[in-house]
Amino acid sequence: MTRPIPAQYAPVVEAMELDATLLVTNEALRELLHQADVGTDPSVAIHRLAAHGWLLSTGVRGVWEFAPGSHAGPVSRGDPFLTLQAQFLATPELPARVALESAMWLAGMIDRPPARHIVSVAKGVRIPTALSRAYEVVRFDAVSTAERIGAVPVSSPATLLVHLAASPTAVANWSSVLDGLADLIDQADREAVRVELRTRSNATRARLAYLMAPFDPEFVEAIDVVDSGVVWFGPRTRVRRSDSRWNIVDTVLPVSPSEAERATRR
Repeated sequence: MTRPIPAQYAPVVEAMELDATLLVTNEALRELLHQADVGTDPSVAIHRLAAHGWLLSTGVRGVWEFAPGSHAGPVSRGDPFLTLQAQFLATPELPARVALESAMWLAGMIDRPPARHIVSVAKGVRIPTALSRAYEVVRFDAVSTAERIGAVPVSSPATLLVHLAASPTAVANWSSVLDGLADLIDQADREAVRVELRTRSNATRARLAYLMAPFDPEFVEAIDVVDSGVVWFGPRTRVRRSDSRWNIVDTVLPVSPSEAERATRR
């Protein structure tokens, strides 16, 4: 598809081509327009670049995806986390990261991504509209620093394990998670897991013990799970199984963690 470039805007497009620009803010565009000595009002110029297919919406106000000439049309790169990257340009300090199944998929622990990618945002922080439209947004206060995979922050294995235990109902596909559980536990730094657990409830500790016990019983015995009554693993619906050792009533896992562990040895 041919996209026209009004002559006065050609230097702006050329500059973004040379810089291999992926995302560009209105402020950066205004500076490029100024450098190119474009007399048009910047807001009008940006609107025209978008109308001609050089700037694509990211869903984040004031941040655009640049569609270079090599795309031969106004075609997005299709990166599922482009909106998250754009949001960080708009709000750099936002405490958000790729989480749960999406994080496991990015880290290569599971083969299939979730139907709707998952992003966690710290509790008490306003969730930007663009994120709630593009992702399944969950609340979680991580302790460990996020890891970087590509251009986005991602929950570390230790954070992932504790998040799974803290919020089992936030997981859309436990079958997929169980497929990658052995790898997740293997990659999780044990001291980082202890740090993530320090301020968590006993229920979270019990759920984590239930998940990890078949894979690392020695570590689980050292995390100090106190008997504080029945702990539900999932919503209070039909019971699939129970575990008397950790006082767990499991309503969501398709197979027990012990069965998942045995499957990894086959």
